[in-house]
Amino acid sequence: MIILRYSILGFIILWFSSKPAEIVIDDKHLQISGIYPHLAYYNNEGECGTGAVVPWADRLWVITYGPHKPIGSSDKLYEITPDLDLIVRDESIGGTPANRMIHWESNQLFIGPYAIDEKRNVRAISYQDMQGRHTGNARHLFDPSGKIYFATMEEGFYEVDVNSLEPTMLYRDANNLQDNQVNHNPISVNPENVCQKPAIAMMVRMAGIPNGQGSEILVLRKVPTI
Repeated sequence: MIILRYSILGFIILWFSSKPAEIVIDDKHLQISGIYPHLAYYNNEGECGTGAVVPWADRLWVITYGPHKPIGSSDKLYEITPDLDLIVRDESIGGTPANRMIHWESNQLFIGPYAIDEKRNVRAISYQDMQGRHTGNARHLFDPSGKIYFATMEEGFYEVDVNSLEPTMLYRDANNLQDNQVNHNPISVNPENVCQKPAIAMMVRMAGIPNGQGSEILVLRKVPTI
């Protein structure tokens, strides 16, 4: 009976997978069974993931990420129009970002290291000024209309002026930056946040940053490093 069930399931999968794909070509874009190949993105980092996707200013904004790039990478900021045109923004500086937040008082979308206004002007915050793998944004506790918080995956915490985009480091990111190269050693930069055990070290990784009731809540994960 079990063999018969798996045989029927296999036949169903084979039947649907063997059906010809629906190919549609309009005036501009190829579409294959709902997939638009021209919207594919890539990088030169060995891994390319989707960091964030946000609708803003009549566009869809997408950032990609490389695996561990706290000072930038070949990844891009993409702007997708209602007609599904894909625009690669020249302001792209890459990295490993996953943060996104709309700051309504300044009419800006903060996504990755970028600030995008209602007219789709893009400004980037240099990783030399705010290094780290940006993981989350939150409203400022004392100046919510003028500043925004940034958190990185390795303990970095910054406040950024939404007008000038000048960052102020509140807590150092745990990536060693030497000669414009990253020497990642999670137990050497912020040792007070590391639990050391025989043959294993635990590094703190931030995974999110919601806020409410007058406080910031840092969502942390402990990652074992052998």
